[in-house]
Formats: sequence, C-alpha cells, structure tokens
Amino acid sequence: MASVREKIQQQRKELNKQIFKSHKTYQGAENLVKATESKEIKDRAALELSYIQSQWATLREKLQELNSNIDSYQNLDGNRMTFTMLAVGLKESVPLEKSAKLSFNEIILEHYGESPDQYKEELETLYTLRQKSLNPNRDEGGLKLLKEYFNHLFYVESRFFKSDSRSNGIHFSWFDCLAGTLHTQFSIDYEKACVLFNIGSLHSQIATRQDRSYCEGAEEALKHYQFAAGVFKFLGKFFINTPSSDLSEKCQEVLQLLMLSQAQECLYERIALTEHEEKANNSKLLDYLMSVVESYQKLDALMRLNSDVPQAWSVLVSAKYSHYSALAHFYAARIVQSVEAFPFDIYDQNIQSISMAAHVTRAYVDMAVDKHGEALRKVKSNRHLKHIDSLLEVLEHTQERSGKLQNSLTSKRGDDLSIDFFEIQPLSISGLSSKKVTEIEPDFENEEIEDIFAQLGPLNVFNAKNNWTTVAKFDLKRKSYGESFGFTVRGNVPVSVETVDKGGIAEKAGLKGGEVIVKVNGFDVKWAFHKEVVTLIKAAENNVTLHTVSLVNSDESKSLTL
Repeated sequence: MASVREKIQQQRKELNKQIFKSHKTYQGAENLVKATESKEIKDRAALELSYIQSQWATLREKLQELNSNIDSYQNLDGNRMTFTMLAVGLKESVPLEKSAKLSFNEIILEHYGESPDQYKEELETLYTLRQKSLNPNRDEGGLKLLKEYFNHLFYVESRFFKSDSRSNGIHFSWFDCLAGTLHTQFSIDYEKACVLFNIGSLHSQIATRQDRSYCEGAEEALKHYQFAAGVFKFLGKFFINTPSSDLSEKCQEVLQLLMLSQAQECLYERIALTEHEEKANNSKLLDYLMSVVESYQKLDALMRLNSDVPQAWSVLVSAKYSHYSALAHFYAARIVQSVEAFPFDIYDQNIQSISMAAHVTRAYVDMAVDKHGEALRKVKSNRHLKHIDSLLEVLEHTQERSGKLQNSLTSKRGDDLSIDFFEIQPLSISGLSSKKVTEIEPDFENEEIEDIFAQLGPLNVFNAKNNWTTVAKFDLKRKSYGESFGFTVRGNVPVSVETVDKGGIAEKAGLKGGEVIVKVNGFDVKWAFHKEVVTLIKAAENNVTLHTVSLVNSDESKSLTL
C-alpha cells in the first residue's frame, strides 16, 4: 500500500502533466494570434487564452496546496511532543524521449564507430537506473540510488557530451516542484542539478520523519538536515543560470537556511532531552535556544522576500520565530528568578539588585506569553496549519506553562508595585556562533561505481572530446613465422601502432603509425596491456587481423618489433 507521501508525489506528478499540457496549449493559442490576420480567429484564440490562463492558475493553486501539505511528512509515532518540521517535495521528470534515446545510438555509431546493438544492455541499464531514481524510497536505500545515478552522470557526460555548447540531441525535462512548469535542457548539468535537488529533498524528508522524542532520533534528524543544507548550498554555488525557479540561487539560499534552522532546532531538542525538567540547566538551554531564534529570524526575513515559497511554510517559520523567542524569554525569566548574587549579566541585561531582578523576570515572562500568543495566532490563521493537532498541542502547552509562571509572579508582587518602572529590552541574539550547526556538503568521491559504458574503452581516450576515424580493418599475412609483420606497438590500455616498416607487410596493407588497436583477430583489446596485445599477435602465427582507429592523444609507452 502506498504511503501518504507517495500518494502526494503521485498527485504532484499528475498536476505537473496537466500544467504542462495547458502551458503548451497556451503557447499554441499565442502563436495563432500572432500568425493570423483574421479578426474572428484572433477573438477565438483570445477567448481560449483567457480560459487556459484561468485553468492554469487553478492547477498551480492545487500544486501550492500539495506543497502546503506539511502534516503528511511528519513522524506521528513519538511519545513526546515535538515541533512540526518542513520537508521538500521531489522534482518530477518525464522519461527520456525516443529522440534522446536515438541520439545515444547515433553517438555510439558515429563517434565511436561501433554498433549500438552491442550496447543495448548498457543503454537499458542507464534508462532503468534513471527511471528508478525518479521514485526513490524515503530511506538510506533511496539516497544510495540517487547518488549512484548522479555518479553515473559523470561517465555519461564524459562519453556523450562535448565540452562546447553544441547540442548532441540528448535532452532532459524536469518540472519545477514549486511552480509546476516544465523545463527542457540539452545540458547534462541540468540533469545533475535536478538529481542533486532530489538528494537534498530526500534528506529533508528522512529527517522530518524521524522520531525526535528521543536523543537518537533527534541526532539522526540533525544529521540529515545538515546534509540537506549542504546539498542546497552546493547547488546554489556550482549550478547557476538554471531555468526553473526552484533551482535558482535565491531559492537555494532559502532552502539551505531552512534546513540549517531545522538542524539547529534538532540540536536544541537533543540538548533539552538530556536535561531533567525540574533540574534543567536553564542557562545551557537558553544558549542553544538563542541560536535557534537567530536562525529563524533570518529565515523569516528571507522567506518574506521569496514569493515562490508556499505560504504555509512562511507562516510556520514565522510562528517558530515567535515560539522560540517566547521559549528563550521563558528560560531567561527562570534564570533571573534563581539569581542570588548581584550584579548579574544575562546577555545585554545587567541586573544589579533583587528588585531589578523581579522586574526583569516579570518583563521576560510577559514577553514570553505575548510571543506564545503571537505564534498561536499565526498558526490558527493558516488553513493548512490550524488542523495539525501536534503543532497546536506544542504551542498551547508552552503558552500554558508561561501563563502559569506569569500568574505565580502576579500573586507574589506585593510591595514591588512601588518600585520605579524602567524599560526592559528583549534578549539580544548576537554572538552565539559556538552553538551554531553547519551544513555538510555532499561528497561523492567515496561512492564507488563501475562505468556502464566501459566496453567503449578507457575513458581518458574513448570519450566525447576526442575525435577519431571509423574503424579500419587490416588483414596481415606473412609467408613464414620468422618474417616480421613490419610494425611495432607501444603503450598500454590502449595499445597503438608506433612505427611501420617501409615496404613491409603492414605498410602494404595500409597500416600507419599512431593508429590505436581496438581488436586483434576479433578480440577486443581496448583495455589490454602491451604484453597482452603482443601475445595475441604472436598467437596468430602467420595471419593477423587488426581493427584500428586514429585517435588524438594516445598513450605513449615502450615499443616492440614484431
């Protein structure tokens, strides 16, 4: 049975298809308006455009609804209240079109001079791997699959894509996961960027599903959010001028900071789990809390400037900023309550006496209650968030706890009412870098994979950049075993012809120096060492058939007269 997340992903896929269809129809109607001189046809096309625009807007609203379905990604098995987190949906793609597959065949035939039929299995392996990577499991196995495909793209790029801007006919199409529009590029960098995006998204989903009600779960979530932040940072740094908004530098900045903020939140939760409620180290909790507040403050400001972010995300982040500000002031009040020696500093506030401590405590508690109420109002104002019971439960519980402390302080004030009033500033949130988490950028070098297209030959020679002739066949025959074939070879993997004797058997057959030997008597020797090729030629006795190609930058090695 499909999970809720899988159902959401399937719905996103269907919506993307409908958006793409309406977008293409819209383009067709626009072209018709430009091409025709008939007023009647123009009016009909204009009416069609208006209808499609309305339909398109409706479909995009539905996609926004899916992106706002926050609750489906949460872990509901925990036995302790944990805050709602945000996960990023996967980008959807369409399978490689027939024209793209034909282009792979043409490159194998025209560039490498080999029959595509010999590489049916390798090509099918590539297509299957890509298709599987579009629907990965939400676990380590899914991450491994995506990383495997991403690493294979290095070999695909080297084998089939030149470094210049010329198109080879292989294109990739992906939907923008936020806007739903389809973008097609003839660049393998676009494919890499989209796969990387999904690696970051999957890390975010794995993190969000963790049970953070115990230390191990909080630690696991922290790690995956750091990995997700690292991927989005990597994307924003190395993939520029991408066609879709979800891959833009601006969007990657938001996603990176979102993942870091949630990682910071997990770190605080892990610290809080190690402290006992009654004997909690309030100063320690406050230090970690202030880093969470600082992170969400920056993220809240950044999200307000990005219209592509789902509204439910912006509201939740804003509510978290208010909530954690409230918690910080609550713990600050507890700290000030316990002060016995004066003067005492708490961040930017210097407390000099018992009476001042009473005022500061009350001010911080009042700020906490006010911020808790603000967070609740924000959540209840959003139609997606107000139905998440676990989210409301956390906010209401912390508000109630701060309210109880406020009431207890009110009943104890007594003569404190006569103390002169002075303004109490909110807590400062600067200078806490020692408590901050950092992103973990992706490292693919440790992922060992085999080149699917190794049969084409060593990658340093048989790649898309090097150009060579079609395969040439040479039948060399000598009269006796002691007679020379009239050529020498050099190098390893692959072996090439070094010299051709003037007037010898090889020269008469048309063999020339510098040609790379790809077959000896039907045996593929592109991966063979010098000694192996010599052995095969000697084993042929008086008749040897060579298949060669003329390559650029062939390896140089020792020579041997045959």
